[in-house]
Amino acid sequence: MTKALMATLLLALGSSCGLAADTFRADANATGTVVLWFLGQDVTADVRADVALSGTLLLGGVATPFAVTGRATGSGTSNLNTLAVEAMIVFTAEGKTESGAPLTIQGGISVDGLDAAATTSTSGQGHGRFYFLITTAGGRWTVEGDATGSASGNFVVPDDPLSMQMIGAGTFKLSGELRPWSPSAGTAYPEWPAKLLAELERQSANGENAPDN
Repeated sequence: MTKALMATLLLALGSSCGLAADTFRADANATGTVVLWFLGQDVTADVRADVALSGTLLLGGVATPFAVTGRATGSGTSNLNTLAVEAMIVFTAEGKTESGAPLTIQGGISVDGLDAAATTSTSGQGHGRFYFLITTAGGRWTVEGDATGSASGNFVVPDDPLSMQMIGAGTFKLSGELRPWSPSAGTAYPEWPAKLLAELERQSANGENAPDN
């Protein structure tokens, strides 16, 4: 059951079902670490990964290929009795379009109530929802969509002897509808879920790798 939980939390790194009008499509690969701490049946997790994402933006009817690399960091909780997982992973990446124009992607992936009961090893599948803010020289757009992916990993000697640690890799697809976005006064992010905004604020306060305003 512990193996199942660790594999499922690793899946929080990635995610696609897609929205009706797919003007954002991307494939991603993530390699990272999940560290777990136990208190009775309750589990907390720290997730960190390197992510490479490439795909296509459809802007003004023109397909714009892009590629970015970055970091995914966040936290999750679960229970060993139910293996229901909740996690919020913040994602920040920078890169370029095919023409060489700078592009950044900021946001996060949410996994809510994911049931890992059917996963009995350090590999499996998972799902969630992603929320991205994309910035190019031509403007800013938001995109969100459903997320599914697969991951596998192996146990390693933990850095903290009171924890359990796993390293692994995940692959996933993302698709959704781009929408133009302009910040209102005092607003750094779109109207994302409170958990995502709280994780961004927590990481910013701790000096971690969170999106820039």
